[in-house]
Amino acid sequence: MKSLSYSVCLFALLFVQASCGNDSKPQNRGAIVFGDSSTIVTESDVRLLRNNVTDIVPQKQSTELDTPQSLPAKPLDTAKAIVAETTAPEAPDVSTTEAIEGLQAPFSSFKLYIKGIKARAGKKVDWQSASGASFTLEEGNLASKVIAVEKGTITKVTQRVQTVVMLKAGNGKLFKLTGLPSDQSAWMALQAKNGQFNIKGLGKKELRYDKKFTANALKNAVQKLARSTKMSKKEEQKLLTAIRTVRSANQAPCSIALQSVVWKISGKDAKGKSLDKEVRIDINL
Repeated sequence: MKSLSYSVCLFALLFVQASCGNDSKPQNRGAIVFGDSSTIVTESDVRLLRNNVTDIVPQKQSTELDTPQSLPAKPLDTAKAIVAETTAPEAPDVSTTEAIEGLQAPFSSFKLYIKGIKARAGKKVDWQSASGASFTLEEGNLASKVIAVEKGTITKVTQRVQTVVMLKAGNGKLFKLTGLPSDQSAWMALQAKNGQFNIKGLGKKELRYDKKFTANALKNAVQKLARSTKMSKKEEQKLLTAIRTVRSANQAPCSIALQSVVWKISGKDAKGKSLDKEVRIDINL
């Protein structure tokens, strides 16, 4: 038994001595050489060669431009479209004054007109309340025209005419002799036919000038005309020579011209109410 214990102790002592005998000083093994196959350690254990880390694979950067996604189509509004109600225009009433070519005086009580002439109102007229209206003749001749009404009825028309004396110069130009007074006629009743009243006394040969007319008054009127128009002495003398034998207002080179005409119109409106209106037309001379 002792010999066995002795043997074990001796073996342990020898093992310790062998371990201590190793030189612990680092040995110089030389520089590491890259690519030296003797320094490469090849592991053959498959368990140690297992890859437990997922490899990082760099993604290829796309060079394509981002294209915006197309927006979804806007849903159509299913609400019913509101359609504006349109009213067909009424057919124009051919009986209105707008359908009549000529002078029109559309008073609220009735509408007067004279066909075949063109005239403009002298000022803005309130046809709803006006008792009369003035016009200036632009085209046409008043002789032989008729006064008619479109709304209501006319029972009576009276007419007054204003005339002046004109002088025709050698060059054909007409001058109004303001040195002679204008003449105004008395009121004259017009005759009715089929509800219309015939205008009379306005023809060129029908016009009258009843003011006093003398050779001396005519001479003074011509001289006044020459001064106002700044005629030369020669032109003035020609006119005085031309009128030397004139003894009436309608003797050449003198003539009578219509300056204005006024109508007083009596009638009834559509309801039978009596009314009176006045229409005046002036002529530019």
